[in-house]
Amino acid sequence: MKIQKMWVLSFIAMLLMFAGVAKASNVYGDPEGRFSLPLVGDWTSVETDGSYGRFALTERAMELYVVTVELDDFEASVDAALGKIGVDTSALSLLLTRPDPRWSLYVYSLGDGRGVSLAARVLDGATVALIMTGALSITTSPPVQVFLTIDSFATLPLAEYLEYRPPPAPSTIQAIKDFDHIEFYSGGQKLVGRLVLPEGEGPFPALVHVGGGSGLTTRFQIDPSFLQAAGFAVFSYDKRGVGDSEGLFLEIASPTVETSEWRLPQLADDALAAVSFLKNLKEVNPDQIGLMGGSQNGWTIPLATSRSNIPAFAVIVSGPTVSVGEQVYYEGLTEGVTESPGLLVQMNEDEREQLSQKLAGFDTIRGFDPRKSLEGMSIPGLWIWGDHDSLVPVRESRAILKRIIAEYDKDFTILYYPDKGHKIRALDMGEMVDWIYAHMEE
Repeated sequence: MKIQKMWVLSFIAMLLMFAGVAKASNVYGDPEGRFSLPLVGDWTSVETDGSYGRFALTERAMELYVVTVELDDFEASVDAALGKIGVDTSALSLLLTRPDPRWSLYVYSLGDGRGVSLAARVLDGATVALIMTGALSITTSPPVQVFLTIDSFATLPLAEYLEYRPPPAPSTIQAIKDFDHIEFYSGGQKLVGRLVLPEGEGPFPALVHVGGGSGLTTRFQIDPSFLQAAGFAVFSYDKRGVGDSEGLFLEIASPTVETSEWRLPQLADDALAAVSFLKNLKEVNPDQIGLMGGSQNGWTIPLATSRSNIPAFAVIVSGPTVSVGEQVYYEGLTEGVTESPGLLVQMNEDEREQLSQKLAGFDTIRGFDPRKSLEGMSIPGLWIWGDHDSLVPVRESRAILKRIIAEYDKDFTILYYPDKGHKIRALDMGEMVDWIYAHMEE
């Protein structure tokens, strides 16, 4: 099962990038005008009967098929799509399947070292299947051109896609029709957010809440009332591929170390797009916009703030400063759970020291490492940790941050709760707000 998980996660990684970071050399248009698919990289079109698309990646022995089937039953449509390109479905061995908010993902072995990976979704009553064939080693670990191509899928007819430009962001809240459904764009993908304003006329200080963790984070999962009452405009948004936001959802959870160096920069760009949206509003003080988030945002927020001079401060709750690989390894050692402290609350100090020694011996793939981003941050930051966190190695994370503070003279503050776990429910919001206001005035 562990190998199967690795296979499907490698395939999901194929689907995680987006067309905004690379230019498509050509674009495939659905014959019925339902969608367009920009092809990023050195793809060669292979002749078909015109009812589907077929493309070969020149430098790899692999092909990508774009097939649309109109059947009422989804599973029957998937089988029909495979049959349409000549795959004998009776010869397939399903390694794993996984639903996504928009796509269903399948990984098959075809035997003799060959494989088939497929992503399918329903669009306007039809099933669209994006099918990759080739050696099993390629279909489970595809090159970056495939990542960029498949996640660039656009639900626009070809002619409209070629002419499409995102609408300009509003310059005032008067232009916002629905504060619970605000569209903004990141790398060509439409994301949907929610804006809550405090009383008064502004310009207000503002916080962008960045969804953390591996869950299906939506714009309604934060209660903004305390921050709103404290005078902040609060903007939250559906994570990429979740809720009303476009793109593909991808869990950052073990074992996705290999995907982290692609995925996290994408999430950082999404956070900065939200900051830019707020900065454009005259009712928001452009010099007082901060980023706030938990868990995974120990990686995402430092990366975002090290790449932009717009955010004025950052607040990170239960976020790691170790690499993704180290965090995944630690979670395995502690049998990490989110809702409670897990094994850590039962450990004495000698056992905690042994745990730290095991983590110090980690010597495999690290994936994304936030240390350079932390060193590159030039804004104040507040880190909030609980010592009983069984998902994030907080003692090691705190030690890393303290070293960076001392070595680089950073304006970073640490709040440390000795009896809390990953979800610090008893967080003193007043103390956090006081910290924000004090650092906005510097």
